[in-house]
Amino acid sequence: MYGTKLYFTKESLTLNYTTKELNNRAFEPNKPASIGLGFLWKNSELSYSQSFNFLGDRSRRRSKTFDFKYNYYGERFLVDVYLQKYKSFYLLNENTKSYEAFPDLQLGLYGVSAHYVFNHKKYSFAATNSFNKIQLKSAGSFLLGANIFYSKTKNIPSFYSDIKDYDKRLVSFGPTIGYGYNFVFFRHYFTGISALVGVNGNFEKNLLTNDSKFILTPQIQSKFSLGYSDNNWTIAMATPINALFMNYSDAQQSNLLNTKIMITATKRFNLKKEIPFLKKDLTDYLIDLTKKRYHQ
Repeated sequence: MYGTKLYFTKESLTLNYTTKELNNRAFEPNKPASIGLGFLWKNSELSYSQSFNFLGDRSRRRSKTFDFKYNYYGERFLVDVYLQKYKSFYLLNENTKSYEAFPDLQLGLYGVSAHYVFNHKKYSFAATNSFNKIQLKSAGSFLLGANIFYSKTKNIPSFYSDIKDYDKRLVSFGPTIGYGYNFVFFRHYFTGISALVGVNGNFEKNLLTNDSKFILTPQIQSKFSLGYSDNNWTIAMATPINALFMNYSDAQQSNLLNTKIMITATKRFNLKKEIPFLKKDLTDYLIDLTKKRYHQ
């Protein structure tokens, strides 16, 4: 089965700080909302979206952003790939209610998150996330997996006396565990929710002093969707969230928060004649390429 997707999305990568005296301060990009098209085959999806200035805040300079995500949602295995790089951020001044610009601040996040679905015979993660399958009855499953991320912050400003931070790069890795559940009601309507928590080991390097250290931090991932689905169409709203903590102590917490809100219409269909290069998932081609290089 194949599918085409038309969607409206608003996504961003923000840098957040929290201390005892400071509830939350967030460096936010000015990235307008996007309209995109996607193509689904087997368990894979590739999509492209274009941002439009009239869908954003035109009073502020637009941030430079690169967002690439690949999702593989099979029956047993789930894979999310992140390639993101942002430059130019804004911080809301609580006193003046105006935004202060930090045009040189840069954030980068690159990584892979993979999980195994235990109750894969009854529960379909793809049905309520990539929408290339249908969940007929309510079901849930435990999820178990791991992730590895490379993150980098550059040109971090000094904006609050109680916050101590610096330019750094981290290699983060660790296990995650969680649960997903799809609730089907009135036959065609659904709500999908999943939550994952984990502990990451982080190799951190201070880019200013070249000092290195190892720290432990939590990670939180969640996905929520709500929509309508029949044999051919799915119309839904979805909100995935990924919080990668870079520091977690009693005095201060900081994280890279990846958020997305998407409204989508997906049309599923079959072809009378199979397209040869679409008989495999993108991951299958990567595995084949790795095997060829290994045997050379």
